[in-house]
Amino acid sequence: MPELNGMEFIESLANDVHIIFTTAFSHYAVESYEKGAVDYLLKPINFNRFLKAVNRLQALQMRRSEPEAVEAKDSIYIKTDRRYINLKYDDLYYIEGLKDYVIFHTEAHKYVVYKNLKKLESTLPTQFMRVHYSYIINFDRVKEFKDKHLHILEVKIPVSKKYYDSLMQRINEKLL
Repeated sequence: MPELNGMEFIESLANDVHIIFTTAFSHYAVESYEKGAVDYLLKPINFNRFLKAVNRLQALQMRRSEPEAVEAKDSIYIKTDRRYINLKYDDLYYIEGLKDYVIFHTEAHKYVVYKNLKKLESTLPTQFMRVHYSYIINFDRVKEFKDKHLHILEVKIPVSKKYYDSLMQRINEKLL
């Protein structure tokens, strides 16, 4: 590469890029691994050695694509108004999305947090479920479901067509 060498190039890339170095020079091997290389192949490259490097890369990508298990916790910290609040999941009734902000609704308070509802959804425990483009509810806090609206606290939360079937399935699982 005329403008920069391979080590300079790797520093310009994002951290989540996997690299296999292929070169005729062995003296860069240690530095390549320090920079996070998946493998370092010396020319001329043996096919079996190449295959081993590709398999190592595929294994890394498979591990990365597996969803991480949500750790069983009873609370989360939220940042609002320049302070951090420990919010217990049991105290949380529902979450309302407003573009890049969410409002955490408890019985006594509302907390506005700079967070995307979609990203937040995947971090919540199973007692929470999405019922609308703008709402995630704590299923354990639902008082009533009537006319495609959930009643939580004194609020009517709409249930969209997209989430109606999964909500009904969940209700039927607990139905007497």
